[in-house]
Amino acid sequence: MSDLSGVYSLRGFLYQMQLFELLSFKHGWEENDEMIYEGLDDIDSGKTTLISTGRKFVQIKSGQLTKNIYYGVLSNWLLLDGRCPNSYFTLIYEYGDDSKYKSDSFFDDYYNYISSKNMKANHPNCKHSKVCQLFSSKENLKTVFTNINSRITFSSIKANEIYSLLLDEADAKSIKNEMMAKAFVFHFIDSLHRDVEKSILESSKFKLTKKKYYDLYNSTLLSVQNKKYVFKMKDVPGVDYSQLFSIADNRFLNEIKSVSEQESFLIQNIIDEIEYEIFKSSYDDNDSIDKIESLESCVHSRYMILLGNPNIKSNWDFYEQLIGSTFYSDVLEMDYRAKTGCCNYLTSSKASPSNVIKWDNKNE
Repeated sequence: MSDLSGVYSLRGFLYQMQLFELLSFKHGWEENDEMIYEGLDDIDSGKTTLISTGRKFVQIKSGQLTKNIYYGVLSNWLLLDGRCPNSYFTLIYEYGDDSKYKSDSFFDDYYNYISSKNMKANHPNCKHSKVCQLFSSKENLKTVFTNINSRITFSSIKANEIYSLLLDEADAKSIKNEMMAKAFVFHFIDSLHRDVEKSILESSKFKLTKKKYYDLYNSTLLSVQNKKYVFKMKDVPGVDYSQLFSIADNRFLNEIKSVSEQESFLIQNIIDEIEYEIFKSSYDDNDSIDKIESLESCVHSRYMILLGNPNIKSNWDFYEQLIGSTFYSDVLEMDYRAKTGCCNYLTSSKASPSNVIKWDNKNE
């Protein structure tokens, strides 16, 4: 059996990053606010003018939350509480039961674990041993445990729920058109994700300020409300590759597989088709709808001409010829990805019957 520990670690990292993006979206930004990814905790937020007090710390754990895992979280927080008094702590996890983590019996188990002879002998410098060194007695630690519990909250969020929660936030921010909200979330997450990755690659923590957040928010909102829609999505947040295939239109998927079944090719074509659907559904005014229908009619006309080209010998050649054709639109920036999305949409079951096209023309 192959070792999947690396995959699990990467999954945990992506889960953590997606929750940072969700929490930044939900945050009620005020003056001098900052939100730090990989600061003193997984997520560290508060006022820039009050660095040492009143912070909010978030620890994120993917997968199953166990008692031993929470021992580590609690020790981190007890040490942080001494460094940043009157702070608040949140644990977000996927699966588990947090109902007993504030009880007296849990404290007894925790104290026995961190104060054991094995811990002191073999791990004298670990966080558990540091907690024992910081507090002079079990009774002293129990008092602090009781106090910090009033500032600890738990939240269970599964990885496959994050995208829906982002859409709920978009709706709460008055982006009421469903598909425009999806477009906003895609572009917002893509931009923020790239900023976080850039900081990580530079080996530095990522700091999001109110100004940086609203610069990103407003530019994203402008991009989805702009007269000409531009494709920017590189991935679908919260949807893995297997789910991409499951949400693709069956007719379109069968047609595109006749061109090539290479996985990266299929994934990119699915994403482009999804984005075209988002673009098309973002407009509900008659003028824009007429312009989109005009574009699709032009694509279909070009398709009919290429059907009669005797030099096209394969479905791949047909695909390249049609995607490579020149099309103009008043509402869509017609780059390569936009043309791919439009053509693929016209192979789907959602296309207007008068404009339906096929990729599988050379296997008949």
